[in-house]
Amino acid sequence: MKISSFYYIDYPDSLPTDPLFASSEVYVEVSGTDGDINNFDLTYAFTVCTIEFVRRSLSIEHFFSARSVVVVDRFDDHTIKNALEAILPKINTLGLLK
Repeated sequence: MKISSFYYIDYPDSLPTDPLFASSEVYVEVSGTDGDINNFDLTYAFTVCTIEFVRRSLSIEHFFSARSVVVVDRFDDHTIKNALEAILPKINTLGLLK
């Protein structure tokens, strides 16, 4: 199993201006070893947010909740890809199947 592609629902054209304060629903397309961006088997959804986004939510709302959450220190492609690769073996239990 491998990640064929992933994309940010809230940032379709560019990354957020502040990579330390961001949150987005992220779709992760997963395939077998021979899959690619146009040929994938399943799509999972996650809420990916930064630590600072959670921190500010807690200070304002006094709670934070979201489905299938992945918290990262920076909202950038490299950091998020590494996080998604790390959870790939458990993606079917951690992610929301679309």
